[in-house]
Amino acid sequence: MSFLYYSFFEIWEIKIMPIHFLLIAGVIVGYRLARKFIRRNLRHFLEDQHLKIEGKEIALYRLVMQMLQVLTAFLVFYCLGVKNPAISLDSIMQSELFRINTFKITIGQIVFIIILFFVARAIVNILKILMIRAMNKRKITDETKRHTLILLTKYFIYVVVIVISVKSLGVDVTWLVASSAALLVGLGLGLQHIFSDIMSGFIILFEGAIKIGDIIEVDKMVARVKRINIRTSLVRTRDGILVTVPNSRFTRENIINWSNSETLTRFLVTTRVAFGTDTVLVKELLHRAALEHPAVDKRSNIQIFLANFGENGLEFELYFWANKKWEIPAIQSEIRFKIDELFRQYGVKIPLPQRDVTMTNKEI
Repeated sequence: MSFLYYSFFEIWEIKIMPIHFLLIAGVIVGYRLARKFIRRNLRHFLEDQHLKIEGKEIALYRLVMQMLQVLTAFLVFYCLGVKNPAISLDSIMQSELFRINTFKITIGQIVFIIILFFVARAIVNILKILMIRAMNKRKITDETKRHTLILLTKYFIYVVVIVISVKSLGVDVTWLVASSAALLVGLGLGLQHIFSDIMSGFIILFEGAIKIGDIIEVDKMVARVKRINIRTSLVRTRDGILVTVPNSRFTRENIINWSNSETLTRFLVTTRVAFGTDTVLVKELLHRAALEHPAVDKRSNIQIFLANFGENGLEFELYFWANKKWEIPAIQSEIRFKIDELFRQYGVKIPLPQRDVTMTNKEI
């Protein structure tokens, strides 16, 4: 077996021997087998545990792969260190990247911070899985509560990691906060809108006035809440467009939350008929158009009002109750189609705008 330690060539006092190729080949084979195993079993594991984490399966897979790659790189480095005293993990970690007076940053500190964030990401994902399992067992189905607990846990872990990272660089956190008080005040004044959004985010998450899945109306835009973050929220409009809304708008402006309203909500359809039309007949046809629609609640009162003697005809308002708030534009459209059909059937005319024009002939 002595041929395994025969030196083929030497680079910067590093001897390359057959044992190195053999060990590195074993590490690479182990990496490929582990990668196939994880790819095959990770999604099945989540499904077996009844865990559905929307959009997180790929992110979790990438995190595991990155950790596996870091481990593989460490093992390759360790393999090259066999019979090579020039390769020392301790000496490399103590190597300085740069120094300012007594302050220095070494490769080991950078590696420690990188590993710390990798570990933090792993802990966040593991805690997320465990928390979802616990909430499923306790039958906590409120998506906003689940999202709030997970989000606050995530931010807490990352704040702790940032503090540890700063201290690992030899920086006194207490001194840093005290010396930067003026800077923080300046930032607070300059970025007050961002801080307002962040505080509004905490208010929304704890107060629960707006929840994930709620249908809201802001500035005549009706949308469904998809995600609530600390600074912004993501909503999807009826057109399928994703809109990012600053959280301060939810606490500063008047927001209609259709999901917090009563189960049934009253809606309006307006129409106009020609002067001289039988108003009793029009009332019966409007009532029939609303009553025949399956989405209209039959137990609630359907009301028809002669709203006004308009400029171009008699104006009617049809009020009905329904609980399908997201689909209401389609429901109103279908009722209008039915009204048009009934008006045609019974000869009720919808007038066109009319203008009287007077022609005069003046001699110049």
